[in-house]
Amino acid sequence: MMNDRDWRACPICAAHDGRVAFPYAIRFHDQTFDYVRCGACASVFVDPVPDDATFSRMYEKSAYHDPHYLDCESPNYDRSAALLKQFLPEGAAVLDYGCGLGALLTSLGRAGLTPSGVDFDPEAARYAGERAGCKAVSVAEFATSFAPASFDAIHFGDVLEHLPAPVETLRALLPFIKPGGLLSIEGPLEQNPSPVYWTARAFGRLKRVLRPDHVGEGVPTHLIRVDARQQRLMIDRAAPGLECLHWQISEMGWPYVGGGALKGAVAALAIALGGRAFAGMTFGNRFHGIFRIPGD
Repeated sequence: MMNDRDWRACPICAAHDGRVAFPYAIRFHDQTFDYVRCGACASVFVDPVPDDATFSRMYEKSAYHDPHYLDCESPNYDRSAALLKQFLPEGAAVLDYGCGLGALLTSLGRAGLTPSGVDFDPEAARYAGERAGCKAVSVAEFATSFAPASFDAIHFGDVLEHLPAPVETLRALLPFIKPGGLLSIEGPLEQNPSPVYWTARAFGRLKRVLRPDHVGEGVPTHLIRVDARQQRLMIDRAAPGLECLHWQISEMGWPYVGGGALKGAVAALAIALGGRAFAGMTFGNRFHGIFRIPGD
């Protein structure tokens, strides 16, 4: 297949073959970011990767964390902490990589675990540590703040999709997990079978036909869009041989929940189908996997 241009390598499978695909493109601070479908694994990724200055603008606490997470008290954090606790002893050390404003750190502490956090934005990390009463540092400070084999588990909650090189990041962090420890990952499956995804993609194609040159305004925070198979491929490439202890696909109806009658109906159908398997595919737009690192 001919490339539209010389796109960057796929961050999931490292192939060099792709075409622009849904959701096509967005503009942020006078730069266009294309969405490219890999010709090998069919995952979708953003090209080009935002530079450091753009990342800082995207993820500064006041622009990203405060609007979305400052007053967030979702029970999902307690559920994630309780699930991890099923596989860990009392007081186990858990790193939340991408801790944001510390909601999960607080839940981990309530569950009887010992939390630590790291976040891209230094101000968010400081806030998270103060909120949860634990150690939380920026990504830039991480390597000098923690020693290898410091944690019984590392948790990635809605993080991998934000990373320009998720496979490499996972590989770099595995040495910080003790032998026999856990890798916990949860996040969106934005290309997985779901009525919300199919509806959004159909309307996206229609808009593309009617306005082929239109580029919407947005923020390229999700640098990859995957289904369940592609997500497992990413994990297996980063850490082959992990023992899967838990794998669940669910549905939240996002972003159609609360979006009016039509979108609300599509979201309700998606939620009703979430986690159900048909013809070898499982419906849902979120996953949570817990894996055990090989012991000595």
